[in-house]
Parts: sequence; structure tokens; C-alpha cells
Amino acid sequence: MNLNDNKSNGNNVDEALALKKAHENELIAEVDEKINQAKIDLEAKLQKIQTNSLNEEQILLADNNLSPKDKKTQLSELKLRRKSDLICAKKDNKSLIEKYKEEKHNIIDPIMDYALIPNPSRNIKSVKKMKNFSDGKKWINITIMCASVIGLLLLWLILSNTIPKIETFISTPQKVWAALVARINLGWYWEDVWMSFQRVLIGFSVAVLCSIPMAFLMAWFKTFRAIVDPWLQFFRTIPPIAIIPIMIAVFGTGEQPKYAIIFIAVFLSMTVTIYQGIRNVDLTLIKAAYTFGSKDGNIFLDVIIPSAFPFILTAMRLGVGAALTTLIAAEMTGASEGLGALIQIASGSNRIDVVMMGIVSIGVIGFTLDRILLVVEKLLTRWK
Repeated sequence: MNLNDNKSNGNNVDEALALKKAHENELIAEVDEKINQAKIDLEAKLQKIQTNSLNEEQILLADNNLSPKDKKTQLSELKLRRKSDLICAKKDNKSLIEKYKEEKHNIIDPIMDYALIPNPSRNIKSVKKMKNFSDGKKWINITIMCASVIGLLLLWLILSNTIPKIETFISTPQKVWAALVARINLGWYWEDVWMSFQRVLIGFSVAVLCSIPMAFLMAWFKTFRAIVDPWLQFFRTIPPIAIIPIMIAVFGTGEQPKYAIIFIAVFLSMTVTIYQGIRNVDLTLIKAAYTFGSKDGNIFLDVIIPSAFPFILTAMRLGVGAALTTLIAAEMTGASEGLGALIQIASGSNRIDVVMMGIVSIGVIGFTLDRILLVVEKLLTRWK
């Protein structure tokens, strides 16, 4: 009896699905007909625009009351208006067709009504969930970040106190903290921090002022890009530590070589990033601007710069990282103060706790500057 009931239920489900499928096919055919009709209407509308424009052009050319200069001006305006009308017609038609396609997509229900199918016949497939790329809730992110920091500190504490020979290359948190307190009490720590921060700030600021116009010139002028790009890529592959002897020979052992080394590292990194951002500007915006009669200067100010602005802020964040990673190399040019110099002197005397204190200090400074730039980026690019 149960077997017969299952067969009867299966037949009813098959019939219901067949009717549903037939109804879907009818609706789909109606939508396809609308799409085809929209395409036909577009061709007719485009033809009408062309015909009307050509008629107006002939009337304008036959008008003897207009001077050749006025005729030329009005012909240019007529052609521009015709081009704009054609683009608008195509855009409106495209939006209509997209609407019909969405309607067609909604007709086909991807989720089957499994309640109609008996239990032995069910074969439910899992639906893949789309990856969420949003930032999520702010408090959750902050909690996870704090947990990550605390977890890493606990791991450092456990490993450094349980493995006997690990202190030869990783000092314990207690010793690092003691070295920091001793350095602060002597009044040396903040002097080192300020000297390093000053060098990073000056080298980074000069690099920002130079890299932005360089990137725009490369993106705007092909000849300039062809001349500069090979050298830019060549010097970008050379590590900053390799140019220390040249910087010392050119500038001596003062502050100038330190600024120069940081400047070179930041300048090369930011120029490439900003240039790629400008090259990725949406061409549709540029074409639309040209369609409505914008000149090169207007396009540069109203399209290129706003579109590239988020990439400039991203390049600044990368530049801060490049400046801090180059700091130690910069302070190898005869520096006696600064976190990089502190790390080098402490490594020579095998003070691993002081070395790690300097490394952690640079990391904290870099993280703080990156967070500040990230907040500035979000405030200035809310329009995205």
C-alpha cells in the first residue's frame, strides 16, 4: 500500500513539474519576444536619428544666410548632438534589455519545492553561498584584532620561557620590556624614536611630492613614459642597501643620505602604484566626457584626478611601509641616533632584547601610521 502511494505521489510530482516547466517556457518565449522587439525598435530609432540629423545637415548647408564659420560651428554642434542622441538611445535600450533578461532569469525558479517530493525521492543539493567581501561589523573586527595581538604575545611568552636555547635569537617579553623601561629612564628612547620618525617623515614627504606628478606625466604622455619607465623599473629592483656607498660619496655622512635613501625607496614604490591606478581609470568615463565636448584639461581635472585619488592614498600607505623597511639601511650611513642605529649597535654587542625592542618599536610606529592613513582614506573616499 505504501509503495503504491509513493508511486502515485511521484506521478503527481512529475505532472506538477511538467506543467510548471511548460508555463515557464511560455513566459520565457514572451520575454524573448520582448527582447527581439526592443532590438528592432532600437534599429528603427537609430535610423530615425540618423535621418533627421542628415536632413537638418542638408537644410543647414543650403541656408545662404549663414556665414561659412557659422555653418561650421552649427554642423559641429549638430554632429555632437547626433552622437549624444545615439549613445543615449543605445543606453536606454541596453537598460531595457537588461530588465527583460532579469525578468527572464526570475522566471526560472532555481529552488525546487521539495515538500511535494516524497522522502525516498529527495535529492537536495547544497546551494553555494556567495563570498562576503565587506568589512563586516567594526566591533567584531576590533575584537578579533585584539585577540590576535594577545594570542601572539602569549605564544611569544610561552615559547621564550619554555625552550632553553631560544633566547639566542628571541628574547623574552620580560627582558624586552625591561630594556624599554631602562632606555626610557635614561632619556634615550624618545630621542631615537624622534630621529627615526623625522627621517621617515622628510623622505616620505618629498617622495609624495615628486611621485604624484611623475605618475601623472607617465600616464598622460606616452613619449615621457617610454623614456622614464625602463629606468624606473631598473632602479626599483635594486635594494636600497646597495646604494649606500654612492649616497655617502655624494652627500657625506650627515642627514642628507638618510633622507635620499628613504626618498628613493618611497618614490619608486608610490610612482608605480599611482601610475597603475591612473591607467585603470574607467574608459567609459573618459569617452562620455569627450562625447559632451570636454577638453583634455577638464578630463584631467574632473575625471582622471578623482578616479586616481583612492590609488594615491593606497600608494601613500605602501610608501610608509617602504620608508620604514628602508629605515635601517638609511641609518647605516653613519647614524648614531635612531631606531635603526640602535638595532645595529645592539646586534654588534649581542643584545637581543634591545634588538627586539627596536624591531617592535618600528612595527608599532608603522602600524599606527598605516591606521591613520586608512582612516584618512575612508574619510576622503566616501564617494566611492
